[in-house]
Amino acid sequence: MLRVKIGLAAAAALLSGTAMAQNYPSSYGGSSTYASAQSQFQGLYAGANIGVGFGEAGPNNTQGFMAGVQAGFNFTADKLLLGVEADVMLTGINAKSYTYTFTQKWLGSGRLRLGYQLNSILIYGTGGIAGSTMNFSNFGLSESTNLVGWVAGAGAEMFLTQNISVRGEYLYYSLGQAEFLTLKGPVLATTTTNLVRAGVNYKF
Repeated sequence: MLRVKIGLAAAAALLSGTAMAQNYPSSYGGSSTYASAQSQFQGLYAGANIGVGFGEAGPNNTQGFMAGVQAGFNFTADKLLLGVEADVMLTGINAKSYTYTFTQKWLGSGRLRLGYQLNSILIYGTGGIAGSTMNFSNFGLSESTNLVGWVAGAGAEMFLTQNISVRGEYLYYSLGQAEFLTLKGPVLATTTTNLVRAGVNYKF
């Protein structure tokens, strides 16, 4: 049920953003031209994000909240955008059973972004490398393993002022496998994570 609600919320946010893009005025801030609005995404930016994650760790379903920061640089050519972005997030994403607990301490990534500008809204796809640390607790014993994999997703971003933009984003992380020891023997955990998050950026 949680995954259904998250999916519906993400779809509604993207549809709402697209509708706003169609009605966005051709002049920006009363003095900028349509061309200047198109070039707003060019350059360096940094910001923060918050969201919810769900996925799998071994045989267990995971879920929890997360928050973090991101920074990047965009290159634009007419309506096309190519960007690079790095982010890191602290998470409360976990899975619990009667005897053990998986906890995802953090998530980070380095990604490319490829986008298309519709008036003052950017629609983009993104992908790259990802890393995380998974902690496993079993009857008071605890161990952590670093995971490396890939991430891909899509999103939409829109400027509210000359320098401040907001975005909605979905990311899928495939983080590979890790082996953890239990009193009954080893547990092989394949870790995947879905993130639905909102963010705000300041363009320098």
